[in-house]
Amino acid sequence: LLHAPPRVDRGEVPLRWKQRPTCSNSSSTMATAGTTADKNPVVVPGNAANPNSPDESVEVSVVADEKKDDDDDDDDHHKGTVAKWCISSRGQVDVTPIVKLIQEGVNEPAAVLASSSSSSASSSTTTTTSKSKKNIPKKNGTSKSLLSSKSNKKTTSKAKQPPFSSSNLWNERNAARNNVSITRPSHDAWGIKKIVLVFCDDFLHTIYTLPWYQQQQQQQQNDNNKNNTNGNGGSSIETIGSQMHAAIQPILDTLRIQQSQLVRCLLAALPPGVTIPVHHDTGEWVKHTHRIHVPIIVPDPTRVLFRCGLAEPTMDRVDCAPGHVFEMNNQAKHAVTNAMPSNYRVHLILDYVDPSFFAMRRSQNCPTRRIALRPGEIITQTRRSIDRALDAGTRTHPAFLILGAQKAGTTSLYEYVNQHPWVVRAKRRETHCLDWRWNSSLSSTEERREYCLNEYYHAESMGAYPSLITGDSTPSYLLDYWRVIPRVKEVFDHDGLRFLIMTRDPIKRAVSHYKMVTSKDGTPEQLAVRGSEWRTSTLEEVFEKDVRDMKEDGLLPYWDAETKSFDREVFDAFANSREEDEAWERYVTT
Repeated sequence: LLHAPPRVDRGEVPLRWKQRPTCSNSSSTMATAGTTADKNPVVVPGNAANPNSPDESVEVSVVADEKKDDDDDDDDHHKGTVAKWCISSRGQVDVTPIVKLIQEGVNEPAAVLASSSSSSASSSTTTTTSKSKKNIPKKNGTSKSLLSSKSNKKTTSKAKQPPFSSSNLWNERNAARNNVSITRPSHDAWGIKKIVLVFCDDFLHTIYTLPWYQQQQQQQQNDNNKNNTNGNGGSSIETIGSQMHAAIQPILDTLRIQQSQLVRCLLAALPPGVTIPVHHDTGEWVKHTHRIHVPIIVPDPTRVLFRCGLAEPTMDRVDCAPGHVFEMNNQAKHAVTNAMPSNYRVHLILDYVDPSFFAMRRSQNCPTRRIALRPGEIITQTRRSIDRALDAGTRTHPAFLILGAQKAGTTSLYEYVNQHPWVVRAKRRETHCLDWRWNSSLSSTEERREYCLNEYYHAESMGAYPSLITGDSTPSYLLDYWRVIPRVKEVFDHDGLRFLIMTRDPIKRAVSHYKMVTSKDGTPEQLAVRGSEWRTSTLEEVFEKDVRDMKEDGLLPYWDAETKSFDREVFDAFANSREEDEAWERYVTT
């Protein structure tokens, strides 16, 4: 094995170096355990067996033979955004207190623990989903593809269960009962065990502190502490959270950071004989955080090959002796192999933000929330979001409606909005559920609301995931306002519904509209809605007829068609008047 270079304390990795992958010029593909990378970028959320995996993705390098333009390099160096190194040895600590807390069960195979988890009470499970239209979760919060995936079949195998022990923090039954189960599918697929203490969603919107990291005193139940009473006749023990706080504090002191800066903190046990391939981490959280590794249980550091570098050919080995506190740029390429024959390799992995991060978020009107989870609490996850089951059903849908105008870029806007991982597409982009698809046969507001939500949106399936939002783009709504406004007030009367309107040069918009209506391309339903009247007329003829119609409906009293003149005084008196509203309603309804 390669020798690790000498440790060098370079201080913190500058976050400006983490705004993009350090090897952005290499061709790469999103992949995880069990996937085979090829030369074409292929997005695989989570792992190959389960397309609904709710994990931070890793981007696995395939080739690195493309050259970046020298001018771009010079520009990046001028801005100081090009990383010059990716590992900094921040110090050395005594990890014995952590070892004492986690050594029980550390070398029990993950497959046994996974089977233990599958037999635990249903109230201590974690449900997952994808934001993909084809894999929207069913009513119980679990998607069909998730239930049928090979990786989940593995967790239901009837392996012999170890005896339950509340002091074995690796035992998933114990975590589900006394902590909270967090799913990390790519890591789970590699058989990596975990003890999660602090976790956040991909956008650092919410930071969750799990019970095993909550610092407090608790009363022990009488049936568990008969031999440990205090002077008051009751009993108390120091919680695991308090012990974890005390054990991890020396690491934070070495890093000179506060507990409040932590956004993720967990212990990860890599099985013997397992390799995590070359990759870099992805997700919005990466560019805002400092990634720290601390080897905790490594019986033979010479058999653990942890490598990191700005590109795959330049990756250097990192010293994995217990207690070595090192920071890595996880936007750089890295990989790890545990070549020990029978021992798990355990690292503490934590991510922290700069103190200014929270003030920055407040100034952007999106402050970060902190939530202390309860023991045994259920959470629901997508690839980029985490929600509490307690909050299920609190999100009202839709969150936005793009109202128009037609041929003003509404389709592009809808596509841009849907690029966000927390936005779920409607079942169709233009729902028209408030105009010509309105179901007037239903007798009550509640029936009409349920019809709109479940016929045109994935509202029922999204109930367990209140971080996710949905909406549609129906540009005819702007023109058909006289019917749409009262229907919106009836079925979508919730707070927070946003209306988005695009405008465009009116002449260019009209030309584009004419081309669309006269086109013979489209579904039979679309062609029927467009009609055929304009197909026998030129654009100028359509304009002239439209002006005549507006004059007949009283919408253009200030325009003289014969002289093609405009009366400013009449216009000023007519604009925004009741007469204009009445004329416009005649125009759009006849």
